[in-house]
Amino acid sequence: MDNIHSGHGGAVDDVALVVFSHHRLLDKPARTLESLRIYLRGQAGPVYAELRAGRPVMVRRGPRRQLELLAHSMEGQGFGVQVQRLRPAA
Repeated sequence: MDNIHSGHGGAVDDVALVVFSHHRLLDKPARTLESLRIYLRGQAGPVYAELRAGRPVMVRRGPRRQLELLAHSMEGQGFGVQVQRLRPAA
């Protein structure tokens, strides 16, 4: 998966899942919203609005392994996603 950043920390690292696109966003926006509802339920509307505005959205944070599995599934449904390491609080 070319958009997923893997680090050296293993499966327990706290990471963020960021959605930045969907391949049908411009030509079939209803399809994008439908797909978001499958993965994000109550977040689908606000995430959809941000994607339409061209902004990436952090949709989950948690253990790397769990979010990488979700990211792979979402990528298979046409989403552009990244798993990003969270920066420690200063």
